[in-house]
Amino acid sequence: MLETIELLNGNLIECHRKKGVQDCHPIDNSMQLDMTGKYMQIGKRRSKRRRMDVPLEKKADAQVFLNNAHYLFDHYEDILKDSRMFLSPIPFVNELAYLGTSGFNLPTLGVYIEWWGTCQDTRLLDENGEKWLVCHLAGSPLTHCNSCLVVNPDGKTVRLNIGQNFMDLCRKFKRINRRYDNAKLIYEAYSLNEVLNILRKKDKYRKVIQFITSKYKTIINYLF
Repeated sequence: MLETIELLNGNLIECHRKKGVQDCHPIDNSMQLDMTGKYMQIGKRRSKRRRMDVPLEKKADAQVFLNNAHYLFDHYEDILKDSRMFLSPIPFVNELAYLGTSGFNLPTLGVYIEWWGTCQDTRLLDENGEKWLVCHLAGSPLTHCNSCLVVNPDGKTVRLNIGQNFMDLCRKFKRINRRYDNAKLIYEAYSLNEVLNILRKKDKYRKVIQFITSKYKTIINYLF
C-alpha cells in the first residue's frame, strides 16, 4: 500500500516506512507551560551550563545546516519531491519563555523549507542587499522580546530582534512542524549530509545536460 504525506501546497509525496516500525504515538508537540523552570527567567544572563545545553554552533550537524541553509532553500523543489529529504532531521531546538520547546520538537528540513517558502518575514534583506534566513527562534511570547539567529549565504550568523512579527513566525513554524509529527517517527529520512550529497550530484548532472544541450544547439545552428 502506497503511503504518502500531504504538503502545505496540497501535493502528496510517497513515504518509505522504517523497517519494523508500526503506527506509534505521535510526538507530544502540544502547547504546554514549562514546568522545569528552565525557561522561566527572561532577560537574565544564561548560566554557563544553560548555554552548553543549547545545540547551536556546538554540533557538527547544526553547523552543516547553517553553512548550507541558502543552498538547501534554493533546492526547495527537489526537497519537496522526496520524503526522505523532507523528513531529514534538523538539530535545532527553538524555544519560548514560559513554554519551552513545546511545538518545536524534532523539526525537519522540509519544515524549514515550507516555513521559509510561506513566511516572507523569515527571508530578510539588509541595507546592503544581502539575504538572510531566520534559522532559530528564541524569545518571550509576552513581551515579544527576542533574539533570533539569522544566517547569510556564506554561513555567517548573527542574532537580532525581528520585532513584532516574532510570535507570528513562531505560530507558523509550530503549525507546520506539528503537521508532520507522526511522519517523523514512522518514515525513513536521510541525514543532512546525505541530502547535500544527493543535491550536489543532481547539480552536476544538470550541468552536464546543460553543456550537452548547449553544444547540440551550437552544432545544429552551424549545420543549418
